[in-house]
Amino acid sequence: MLRKRRNTIIFLIGLIVLVYFLFLKMTDSHNQSDLSVELEKRLSELKVEVVASDEALAKLEAQVVSLEKGEQLPEAVDDNKPIVISGNRVTKEQKAYDLATFSSSGQVCSLSEAPQPKTDVQMYNVIDSISFDDVDGGVWKQGYPIKIQDSQWTPEKPLKVFLIPHSHDDPGWLKTFDGYYSAQVKNILDNMVLKLRQHERMKFIYAEISFFSTWWKSATEEQKESVKRYISEGRFELVTGGWVMPDEAAAHYWAMLDQLIEGHSWIRDNLGPNVVPRSGWSIDPFGHSSTMPYILRQSGLRNMLVQRIHYSVKKYLSINKFLEFNWRQTWDSVGSTDILCHMMPFYSYDVPHTCGPDPKICCQFDFQRLPGSRLNCPWRKAPQPITDANVHERAATLLDQYRKKSSLYKSNVVLIPLGDDFRYDTPGEWDKQYTNYDKLFTYMNGKSEWNVKAQFATLSDYFNELRKESGDPELSGASLAGFPTLSGDFFTYADRADHYWSGYFTSRPFYKHWDRHLESTLRSSEIIFSLAQAKAHHNHINTFQSKELYEKLTYARRSLGLFQHHDGITGTAKTVVVADYSERMLRGWKSAHEVIKESAQLLLSDSSAVEQEVFDVDWLKDVEDVLETRRLISLSSGQRKELVIYNSSPHQRQEVVRVWVSRVPISVYDVTLQAVECQVSPYFDTETVVSNNKFKLSFLAKVPALGMVTYSLEASETNPCTIATVTYYNHRDSVANDGVFNPTVDTGDKLTIHNDQLEVELSTSSGMLLSMTDRKSNEQHPLEMSFIKYKSSKAKDHAGGAYLFIPTGSSQSVLQSRPLMRVIKGNLFHEVHTMTSLVEHTVRIVNTPGPESLGLEVVNIDTITSQDDTDFGMQLSSAVKDPESSDAVFYTDLNGFTMYKRKKQEKIQLQGNVYPMTSMMYVENDSTRLSVLAAQSAGVISLSPGNLQVILDRRLNQDDNRGLGQPVTDNKRTESRFYILFEKKTPSKHKDKVIGYPSLTSAILYQHLISPLITLHVKSGKTPQSQFIPLTTSFPCELNLLNMRSSHDSVSTEVKAESLLLVHHQATDCSLPSKGLTCSTNNGKVDIESLFKDLKVKSLERRTLTDLEVHSDSSSRSLDIQPMNIAAYKLTFE
Repeated sequence: MLRKRRNTIIFLIGLIVLVYFLFLKMTDSHNQSDLSVELEKRLSELKVEVVASDEALAKLEAQVVSLEKGEQLPEAVDDNKPIVISGNRVTKEQKAYDLATFSSSGQVCSLSEAPQPKTDVQMYNVIDSISFDDVDGGVWKQGYPIKIQDSQWTPEKPLKVFLIPHSHDDPGWLKTFDGYYSAQVKNILDNMVLKLRQHERMKFIYAEISFFSTWWKSATEEQKESVKRYISEGRFELVTGGWVMPDEAAAHYWAMLDQLIEGHSWIRDNLGPNVVPRSGWSIDPFGHSSTMPYILRQSGLRNMLVQRIHYSVKKYLSINKFLEFNWRQTWDSVGSTDILCHMMPFYSYDVPHTCGPDPKICCQFDFQRLPGSRLNCPWRKAPQPITDANVHERAATLLDQYRKKSSLYKSNVVLIPLGDDFRYDTPGEWDKQYTNYDKLFTYMNGKSEWNVKAQFATLSDYFNELRKESGDPELSGASLAGFPTLSGDFFTYADRADHYWSGYFTSRPFYKHWDRHLESTLRSSEIIFSLAQAKAHHNHINTFQSKELYEKLTYARRSLGLFQHHDGITGTAKTVVVADYSERMLRGWKSAHEVIKESAQLLLSDSSAVEQEVFDVDWLKDVEDVLETRRLISLSSGQRKELVIYNSSPHQRQEVVRVWVSRVPISVYDVTLQAVECQVSPYFDTETVVSNNKFKLSFLAKVPALGMVTYSLEASETNPCTIATVTYYNHRDSVANDGVFNPTVDTGDKLTIHNDQLEVELSTSSGMLLSMTDRKSNEQHPLEMSFIKYKSSKAKDHAGGAYLFIPTGSSQSVLQSRPLMRVIKGNLFHEVHTMTSLVEHTVRIVNTPGPESLGLEVVNIDTITSQDDTDFGMQLSSAVKDPESSDAVFYTDLNGFTMYKRKKQEKIQLQGNVYPMTSMMYVENDSTRLSVLAAQSAGVISLSPGNLQVILDRRLNQDDNRGLGQPVTDNKRTESRFYILFEKKTPSKHKDKVIGYPSLTSAILYQHLISPLITLHVKSGKTPQSQFIPLTTSFPCELNLLNMRSSHDSVSTEVKAESLLLVHHQATDCSLPSKGLTCSTNNGKVDIESLFKDLKVKSLERRTLTDLEVHSDSSSRSLDIQPMNIAAYKLTFE
């Protein structure tokens, strides 16, 4: 019956489509629009019914199979009986929402329509409840006096002290990577091998694989064998295992995951498959995102540690003994994403702030600070060598600190880090720390009445003991019963007073832009290389230089991974170090281009012979500190040139492609030699002088998923491209005709640009946006755009700098009265250039079938070298406000992975209300959402309802006293790119939710923004094949292909015929309709065996995200990914 109903529905869908096309031929456009709305509505309803029928059929079929096998069907859920999962009580309603699928217009809405999952601690509510009063807490300045009772510890339940020696080694900060390595890191690791042999009870942990792998290259075989032995003995541990310890605010989740994969791959290739990191160590990133625990948990880690969190938050959590918790994702109602997290309670990770609440006492137990050493204790009480004469007093004093620290946690196991930046670089430090602590521990452990057991330890030693003491003796899971669940993030970080570390969200924006450009290029090169390698393997092509190209890929991966370091992408390193990062990234970018060119040659070849140097990439950049530019296509009359357009997206795309050409008129043709819609726009040599030998050519390209298509340019008057019109506003001089565009001058107070979807109004007085109107509904959205600046504090110990944003007051407008404006209008797009002294501001709307036509593109190129002590920003003031609330509520993303609700807190200074935006922010009410999609990370704030500010650039003429020791005045000409999107919506069902979701349209548009089509210039002649179509169908809209990552054999270095397929199921908000999409939804499912057109899949295995282990769900031959999740599959081709 269900199947019959489903077939009937499909027949009706076909009938409606047929009627629609017949009606288009017989009616005018107005009636067509009315009919279109009704048909779309009915089609959406029928699609929902099809999905529901499919799900019901699948469920019934599964039950029939179970009955045929003699299996029992699952018991029905008791309406009143609570469900216990991982020690946390979950209501039946929550489970129902987690398991059910809600569809609207074919989209998966199970998460967006579900209520907010409950946790013991929700950070949004915590921020609401904390007073942020900064009361002096005594010796623990930011806390409170800690009182303990000796009876808390007994012979049966003694205090267990785990002392963890470590060295925090920044891969670039005050010195370059190479500078640190040669000066200190090599010594640290050489000494580690030697001293662990000499001191048998000593242990050590290390995090940065970028440094460790460099050391490994020059290590002797004896040193390597010693390391492997120490690991097997549990005396040396690689914690987290990432290439770096990444920033968690400005970094995109793609790059965060990629650097972790690179680190874990190195561990597997060099230390063997049995060395799998289980504990994360993140002591120095400036605030913590919920993205990192998700990535770590899905990569096989069970535990993690964090440190830099607002002192008031630490105080709140310590009072409630919530400093150890199961960190859960905000959408997760059953605990499947939980990871056990330890939060360090005090100011810093150095020795004075890790043994207990009193730093002047703890400093006395940093034996590297003994008299005569290069370091000392600021509290003027130096450490003493431990002797028989003082060991009792010293041990008792230290134990008191351990006990007080332990009392902040739920268990009798206490974690004590012993290290700091670049420690243990001399043999003497190893000896001093070991011998003195060994005496202390021997004495403590011998005093039975003290009820203490102290030892040197690794991080996993601590967590393993904590789990055993807390009822998980088998160390079986990531979540730990008896500990609270917490969801949310830990931004924005303040280390003291009102010193909020929100400046680095934007600092050095030139390099944040550059980071995202390399990330996009690397991702594209990974995917096309995997496809080329699969073809080469399948067709036995030996001329494909896979080993050499894989080395180039590896270099690009590592140069991007290195920049994710928490002093790299943050913009908080010395100028010379930032330049060193950028030089590496430039070499990586060029290496990735080589991979793309060589792979494209193979994929478009019709034989095993691969021509050399067939392509050039359109983008050019030869110097690290300038913006990218384009290659000029020189044509003589009648000459043809071919371009190949590569789409690394898993969805078909139809977009405007832009190139520069030397002459007009010009025509563009597709593979069938049909003329393509195109537009010629001026290239300006100066603000008002149009070039006569360089033109901007734009044409509409249609490219299949993961595919390539060839287009031809011809310098000809046949089917010439449309010449755009050029109009100046606020132009004070005469305008000369150039013979092509012949610009005109207008004097109106307002101007408009438009496409079929939108009309945009700008003021000629300010040169800025006034409103956006939906031409389909005729609904106008007021939206005033302006540029602003904050003046930075220069006060001693209260100055803004690379880390800190400390404004002296409210923002000031920097609008320029009647700036020069250039309006370019053509058949493919309209754009307006507003030229001011600080920024070249462009707004653009395109006339294409895709989602790009639904939004306003904004491009700013700023130069603020004249503005000292300034934070420069863009402001949007809208009417999108909740009439029932006066709160400034907005949503920002976390690393491009999740959206999280924010609210301006009046009790917090302005700088504490700034949050990181990596990809997107929005405000909304019951009927409208205003979204800002960003191609680069920045700090953002909402000061009042409907108001959004994006900090674009910073210039600070002083240091902020956080260790960098220099101002930030190395500003460059910097580009920032955005899309602004208004969308209609229906009221949310659960207004108390703290998690948000993008619309499907904005999610796809964002993917296009950060992964643009890549243009390859054919050097001469024609490509053997005019197109490459690798897939039989596009991926469903909700699935984003993050990567197809190749690997090699660590012994032979041969590239394998397999890839790590990384796919993200983007959950979306179905209260907003989807528009402009060519893909369809399929509840996160893809049939891999029939996906590839000319390649046969040999095997598909679900893996952990970094490919170190088989995933528990690895039996399927197809993709089936739940909303919000990232899944990794090892894909092997025949």
